[in-house]
Amino acid sequence: MKKQRTHEEELADISTEIVSGSIYEQLGYKNYKEMETKATLVMEIHSVIKNKKLTQVAAADTLKISQPKLSHLLNGHFRGYSVERLIHFLNALGQDGVGAQYM
Repeated sequence: MKKQRTHEEELADISTEIVSGSIYEQLGYKNYKEMETKATLVMEIHSVIKNKKLTQVAAADTLKISQPKLSHLLNGHFRGYSVERLIHFLNALGQDGVGAQYM
């Protein structure tokens, strides 16, 4: 019978590579700058929700989207959202004036 590997043993087999620049550029996205902007906006949305101690249900209600869609967004699935819509989400969460630096 095969001995089960520990988490540390499994991690030892993972190779990593330190790269500079954009992960989205490294992955070959033509619109990598837009993807970086969206990722930054989603991180800000997450931070505002956390700092305001909102549940996902309450935050989703504020953003006028479903809780599952908000969960999906916060888990990094933001390709279907425009930069403008993500800025609108931040504004709806009380972050007025956000936007000019992202346009």
